[in-house]
Amino acid sequence: MIVLGTIGNIFSIVVLLQKSMRRQTTVMYLVALSFNDMAVLYIGLLRYWILATFEIDVRHFSEFLCKVHIWLVYVTVDTSAWILVVVSFERLALVWYPHISNTPVSIYLAFYETFSADISSYTTARLVLAWAITNLVMFMNNTINFLLYCVGGENFRRECRRLLTRLKGQPGSEATVMQSTLVEN
Repeated sequence: MIVLGTIGNIFSIVVLLQKSMRRQTTVMYLVALSFNDMAVLYIGLLRYWILATFEIDVRHFSEFLCKVHIWLVYVTVDTSAWILVVVSFERLALVWYPHISNTPVSIYLAFYETFSADISSYTTARLVLAWAITNLVMFMNNTINFLLYCVGGENFRRECRRLLTRLKGQPGSEATVMQSTLVEN
């Protein structure tokens, strides 16, 4: 998910910053969201990858690092949600005035306190599974925005096609080298 999310978010940033896309007021919010989503992936999900791969938990290095990491995870996840709130309010304002230009983690934590006292190993396993699913959903949200933009945005798709066509025809690109080789032969 880190690789897919990074590629998708970088591509989203490149497409959204194209001149034709910058005319829309929500574009800068979506660019900020893409940067923030990459931060969520690298701050939050990368910890789990390091833990699974090397059996090292960055939160165990020091109490200070543990607190900073937890704070950064929550700040970046909450910032993503608030950017979407701002985009929603802006869209609402544009609908009302057309001439003027929740994280799953909090749900899990709310119930964890209730169920965590005197629990069996079966219940513990269920809570661990719930936590894994919660994290999967949360990090997936930060990974798939590019796909959602492609599915839901005609302007975004058009700009993607234009950008890919332009990249395909650049000197030195694989497609251009193959075309010039065929012409020479």
